[in-house]
Amino acid sequence: MAQNLKRSWWQRFWRGIAPGILMSCCFVLLGLAALGVSFYPIVQHLRAQHWQPVPGVLQALDYIKAEGRTGRADLYRLEGSYRYRWQGREYGGSRISFSLVSDNLDDGFRERIAARLGPAGSPITVLVNPARPTESVVIADIRWLEFGLTLLGAAMFGLPGAVLLRAMLRKGPVRVLPPGQVSWPLVLGLLATAPLWLLLAWLLWRDDHPVWALVCTLPVMLALNGLRVGLHR
Repeated sequence: MAQNLKRSWWQRFWRGIAPGILMSCCFVLLGLAALGVSFYPIVQHLRAQHWQPVPGVLQALDYIKAEGRTGRADLYRLEGSYRYRWQGREYGGSRISFSLVSDNLDDGFRERIAARLGPAGSPITVLVNPARPTESVVIADIRWLEFGLTLLGAAMFGLPGAVLLRAMLRKGPVRVLPPGQVSWPLVLGLLATAPLWLLLAWLLWRDDHPVWALVCTLPVMLALNGLRVGLHR
């Protein structure tokens, strides 16, 4: 009898629970990958604040079309090359901006860069990492539309995956919090990420996006309100 129950549990696990766990883990991993893509330009932008500007020469600049998209809307990215000198030595670079994606977004980001740099042979300013002179970039600006869309993609994949994974691993019924009681894991999680939200708010405010800056302060205000309610119970 016990052996039959054990066999029945394993069958139920592999036929029902295991596929759900595997699928939810795939969604979570996709969300984490999109999260990394969205925050990469932010991190690099902050690093570049301490890089040194040096004169350089633009060698090439062109719109590169993404391959393998027959029958779909064309995706492009801006690529180029340039030369610069650092402490008497000449270096070459190919990183025009910190953007990672090919897209067809109509925000004018690529067009502004092309107009700012000019044709091949134009003098440009290159930001060089003093600790590693081979690392450089021409435009360190944040492309906020790209950040927002990749962050939205991370939420669309990661959050449903996390909810599904939690449901698959949960034991017992879902516990509903009574009115006036806070979820301390949620409050502490929001407090732990508060520096990140405040950093994003400051960057958005600096780049003349006040509405989105205020939106980024909402998680911090929710966390502080949850902390206030929880401590006064």
